[in-house]
Amino acid sequence: MANSHDFSALVMNIYEKDIFVPVFSNIKIDEVLCGGASASLEIDPQKHLSRRGSVQSGVLTALNDVAVKITGASVGALVDTLSFSMNLTRDIPFCKIVKATGVVKHHGRSTMVIASEIKNEDGFLLATALTTMSIEGFFDEIPIKW
Repeated sequence: MANSHDFSALVMNIYEKDIFVPVFSNIKIDEVLCGGASASLEIDPQKHLSRRGSVQSGVLTALNDVAVKITGASVGALVDTLSFSMNLTRDIPFCKIVKATGVVKHHGRSTMVIASEIKNEDGFLLATALTTMSIEGFFDEIPIKW
């Protein structure tokens, strides 16, 4: 049986090649645990800020989407977003890095619910999200528990 490091590396390898990660440049997969994952994004002021100089909420949404898909894969599920709700704590001031961390809250046969938090480099909470995922398939090489 493979160890947890092997499964973590396998999930990272799968999603580092995902179309969304390279296209939305600077997203980095930070950590994969069984039932949880985190991804971060280095903020590029030319690409990710609004005219007022704050981080665009769409940037947080995109980062969250990557983090929750990786979280689903951490328990062997290929998932796609059905719905999500995001709550911003306030206008997002400029920061260097944003990090989204997802945790599986419900794992059913056809759906999964993942809660996530998005923080800046100082650990300040920027947003919370609750995402319902449709389970579209499975990664046979990644067990539900490891």
